[in-house]
Amino acid sequence: MASESDLVTLYASARPRPVVGVDDDRREEISVTRATYEEARSAVDARVPDGWQLLGLSRWPYHDTFNEEQP
Repeated sequence: MASESDLVTLYASARPRPVVGVDDDRREEISVTRATYEEARSAVDARVPDGWQLLGLSRWPYHDTFNEEQP
């Protein structure tokens, strides 16, 4: 089982794939709380409706892997 410090919340937004470049402004907000990143990401992907695309994904607590110190 993951420790509390390994648990994250993911927030995502999805929309229908545009047809001929037309965006109908429909959006669906998706959130998954208190899961490991891998579990949360799989759950977000599973909740994006067929024919829709994921627009954005944010994580809380924020984790900047780019600036993380290397051992």
